[in-house]
Order: sequence, then C-alpha cells, then structure tokens
Amino acid sequence: MKTRIAARSEQEGYDKSRLPEFTEEEKEYINGTCDFLGVNSYSTNMVRAIPEPGIGSPNFYSDIGTQAYQPDDWETSASDWLKVVPWGMRKLLNWVKDTYNNPEIVITENGYSEDKYNLDDQGRISYYQRYLSSVRDAMEDGVNVVGYTAWSLMDNYEWIQGYTQKFGLYGKYTGL
Repeated sequence: MKTRIAARSEQEGYDKSRLPEFTEEEKEYINGTCDFLGVNSYSTNMVRAIPEPGIGSPNFYSDIGTQAYQPDDWETSASDWLKVVPWGMRKLLNWVKDTYNNPEIVITENGYSEDKYNLDDQGRISYYQRYLSSVRDAMEDGVNVVGYTAWSLMDNYEWIQGYTQKFGLYGKYTGL
C-alpha cells in the first residue's frame, strides 16, 4: 500500500506521498505499545485485479487498484454486503497472527443480519455456530484470541437501513 500510494502520488504531481509515514523515532516509540488488537469482521470478500486506473482525482478505488466481490453462490443474509463465509474469519485471524507477531486479539464486532419480519432465527444461529467454530479453529492454529463480542446484544438501529434488518442476538418484530 505504501509503495502504491507513493507511486500514484508522484504520478499525480505531489512532491511526496499522500499517505503519511511514521518517522523511525515514532515507529520505535509505538512499537509494542498495544494491549490488544480489536477486530471487526462480519463477512469476506474476494479480490481481483483490474486494469490500472488512470490518474485523476485521488480516491480510494483508484488507490487500491482492485475490485472486491462476493461470489453469487455464497450464502446470503438480509444485508446485501454480508455473505456467510466462516472460513474467512479463520484466515483473517491467522493472517493477523502471522503478520503482527501473534498479538492478543479481541473480536469486537461480529454478527448476522436477519430481515425484520423473519422470526425464525435459524440463519443467525447457524452463522454464530459456524463463525465461533472458525474462531476456535484459529485458536487451535495458535491465534491468540482472548475475547469475542457479538454485534449486538439487542437489535439496533442499522445506520441507513433503519429497523429493516435485525443484527442483535435478540431481536423481535415490533411492528415498526
């Protein structure tokens, strides 16, 4: 990422990278100072290369130079972006272990959305069983997971979707 943004910044006429860099002194100061790494994970994406975007106004999509997607045959939820991919959680946790010297990890958000009218929570139950099983598998791989929090204990107002999708461990249709 650092190399890519620096190269694109140069092509865009900047005298230095748009991505700030830590000084060696700052790196030394913060090295080893975290108590744990918090991870939010709901789903997984696949990524494919795309033709190199032209130089224009800097933006996230040009900077990453890839396209994220989810195969159509992956199990769905009430949210179009949330597919059920438990193996992705295990891969993510192992990547963190291998990349960052196996820090203590607290999974701070993980959850499944159900349509507000669906009172049969089998999808949610299955999701949590499979995701927690993948977390356990990662722990057996040596990943240092020390905590887990589902999103959320009770249903919540879901940003743009309002009360049309239930994310809580407990959510009932209230007629809203």
